[in-house]
Amino acid sequence: MKRLLILMFIFLIFTACENKDEAEEPNSMADLSVSPDFAFNTTKIVELNLTSRDASGNLQPNVPFSIFKKDPATASGSRVLRSATNDFGNFENTIKLPAYYNKIYIRPAASEVQELAINHLSSENAKIDADFIYSPNKLKYNKNLDSFEPVTASDNGFVFTLQNIVADYENSTATITISITNNNNKGFGHGTFGLPEGAVAVEPEDGETYTSPTELYTYNIENPTNNPFRAIKFETIGEDGFKNNESDFFLYKVDLDYFGDWNSIQMEAKAGQNVGQVTLNFSYTPEFSMTAFYPAENEFGTLAYEDYWPQQGDYDMNDLVIDYNMSFETSYTRHGGTIFAKFKIRAIGASYTIGFGFQLPYFILVNGNVTSTSGLAYVEADNRTIVLFDDARDIVTEDSDQFINTDPALPYIETSVMTISIPVVSSDNNTDEDWFLPPYNPFIFVNERAKEIHLANFPPTNQADLTLFNTQDDASDPVSDYYYRTAANLPWAFHIAESSLYPIEKIQIIQAFPEFYQWAESEGNQATDWYTFPDENLIYPVP
Repeated sequence: MKRLLILMFIFLIFTACENKDEAEEPNSMADLSVSPDFAFNTTKIVELNLTSRDASGNLQPNVPFSIFKKDPATASGSRVLRSATNDFGNFENTIKLPAYYNKIYIRPAASEVQELAINHLSSENAKIDADFIYSPNKLKYNKNLDSFEPVTASDNGFVFTLQNIVADYENSTATITISITNNNNKGFGHGTFGLPEGAVAVEPEDGETYTSPTELYTYNIENPTNNPFRAIKFETIGEDGFKNNESDFFLYKVDLDYFGDWNSIQMEAKAGQNVGQVTLNFSYTPEFSMTAFYPAENEFGTLAYEDYWPQQGDYDMNDLVIDYNMSFETSYTRHGGTIFAKFKIRAIGASYTIGFGFQLPYFILVNGNVTSTSGLAYVEADNRTIVLFDDARDIVTEDSDQFINTDPALPYIETSVMTISIPVVSSDNNTDEDWFLPPYNPFIFVNERAKEIHLANFPPTNQADLTLFNTQDDASDPVSDYYYRTAANLPWAFHIAESSLYPIEKIQIIQAFPEFYQWAESEGNQATDWYTFPDENLIYPVP
């Protein structure tokens, strides 16, 4: 009997402890105690200070390289940067990475992949100060090829622009980017662009179907043609191409072996009976272009929003879930370039009308026509705020007034990818703020343009209704750059620099991702990969 009582006593102790643990386990965002200094960032800004050397330790100037999140020998599609060191063998810039990354990989031109350790300075900042070895296993090519000043000429209603020539030393090719604006009222029929003597374009190949970066038009490829000169020809598929001041981009690759004395490209465009022909002369300067990919080449990040601001929502973070991919091509001196972006709506868990846009930092301005596949994008008067759509349901292909992809009991709706190209001019390379890097300052607006909802501590645009701050559950302090936070310091939006799963309807994010609590309570210092460990029973199951 005594032994039985002891066993019962031990059982009660363990049961009490278990119940206590269960009671303390958070099941609501209201259980969080979060510092106002923690902005719920899942990324780190990583400062790069790289030096290229040979195997003997000597400085090697002008070395092209690519940086990858994952080892390119085992995981493709993870490149985040393509550039080169300068005349002194140095490269300085910043990139944005998921906070849980401890290393990245660099691949110098024609050299072996090398691992670089990330030095974590805080929950939001890190640094890589390192040398890398340039030991080419094949001949160097002309390194003066990569920096380029666009060249433009007009003829018979067409504006031809040689936008860029970017060398890829790893693959021994150069990509030529040309844009044409058709000011005629007849649809664009074809564009013909010159090749070096004896060359055939590496891509696109003869007979292929080419889809331009805008994804608005497709073309049949003739490569090469000798009519009216040796060239690659893009023939519009369908009855009507772009017209009435619309533009499109044409990219083709040429083997680097053909570059040298080639310094002009003949071009022809036709729309109806109108034919324009120009010859554009170009020259190179000894610097390189840079392309940055966010979150990585061919990969998407996720933005998730609550739409009830200034009141707290239910924190299922699925009122709008939208994935993004951005690349920024610019010269090494960063005076201008083009932002190519893709967006895909994944979920609409709201009955309100939700619009979406993003704002560029003060030193980047739109510098030309913005082209989007949806045809709904526009630039606001500040010349740095781009609205993708005024109503998310205008983008969804199926006509549905139900919640979209948040309730497993409802049919799954496949949504399409929107693309947008934005020519920009930049006066600085400031990375002092998180939103100075892509995806910049993304926001939704609810029912009216003035009711904006941004990521925590990201500023409103000049279209926002500032009188809504400090009403209901909002506790913003604009003087301290403290925006879109509750009195408990909670946000209305999240950014994850990887494509993330999201909760089903009415399930809080803290329930759907069990490690979220530890991450938030530790101010982002622990469980930094919390979003990779969901509770599968509480996550929306994409078919």
